[in-house]
Amino acid sequence: MIEESADPWLTRRESEIREWRGTERQRASGASGGARQELDAHVAAPNVPGIPAGLYHYNAREHSLELLREGFTHAEAGALCVHQEGIDQAAFIVFVVAAWERMRAMYRHPRAYRVSHLNAGHLGQTFALAATTLGLGPFQTAAFDDTTVEGHFGLDSTTHSTLYALAAGHPSPDTATDSADLNAFRHTTLRPRTTGTV
Repeated sequence: MIEESADPWLTRRESEIREWRGTERQRASGASGGARQELDAHVAAPNVPGIPAGLYHYNAREHSLELLREGFTHAEAGALCVHQEGIDQAAFIVFVVAAWERMRAMYRHPRAYRVSHLNAGHLGQTFALAATTLGLGPFQTAAFDDTTVEGHFGLDSTTHSTLYALAAGHPSPDTATDSADLNAFRHTTLRPRTTGTV
C-alpha cells in the first residue's frame, strides 16, 4: 500500500518510486518507456586507475561493477569497434545492451524496439554531458561487431542486443578544443521556409 506523503512537494509518483519491495528503488538518469529499465551497462575497462583491466557488468541495484572476465586491452577494444580512434584510446567503454525480455514483459508490440533505441540515445546524451563535466573526452559509436561484443560479455544474442558504445578517457593535451560560441551562430544564415515546402 502506497501512503500519501505529508510533504506537498512529494508527488504520489515519487512515493511509488521510493517503495519497491520494501527497499528504496534507484532512480534512472534518463527516459525509460514504461519504467522498464531494459538497458544494461557492460563495461570494458582497459585503463581505469583503481580498477583491474577487465570486462564488467554494472549492477544497478548494488551500484557496483561485477567482474565478468579479468584482462582487457586497448587492442581488444579496437578490434570490437573497427579500430576507431575514440575507442582505441579510451580508458573505458560502456556497451549499452538491451535486455528484450524486460521490455516485452510490458510491451509486446514492435514499437518497443524503437523505444529502446530512443532510451539508448537519451542515455548516450547523459553520458556525454556527465563525461564532459568530469573533464573526460566522450566518444559514442554504433560501429561495433555486435556478435563479438555480446560473446565477450557472455550474452545470448537472441535475448540481448548491444545498441550503443559509449567511451571516455582523458583527452591528450594537443586535442583541439573547438567549440561553437555565439559567433558561430551570428555567421549562420537562416532562411525563411518557402510556402508549400516541408
